[in-house]
Amino acid sequence: MFKIVTLFLLAATTSAAAQGITSSELRDGFLGERFQWKHVAGVGGETIHNADGTMTYDSDGVVRDARWTFSDGTFCVNAGENDELCITLVANGDGFAAEDGSLTYAPIE
Repeated sequence: MFKIVTLFLLAATTSAAAQGITSSELRDGFLGERFQWKHVAGVGGETIHNADGTMTYDSDGVVRDARWTFSDGTFCVNAGENDELCITLVANGDGFAAEDGSLTYAPIE
């Protein structure tokens, strides 16, 4: 029982410690930059998020347009009806990732 409680407290502490990026970090390090994205569902491709809230991404070779928003630390991508993803975006080395690890953005040099 002690091990289970300890693991739960460790997981809760780790989760609470993660801080999403700020709007200035989003503006300075993310917008206008090309990234390679990967989702745990097995899809991925290249993307660029523009300052006007639009984005272009390719999903396994199919190029699409979408919209993004950032409010109160939550980053959302809306690629159409019934296709929205909202995450807490955190800095991850050179790139960015969803706090839960479901999505990663690696810079393209």
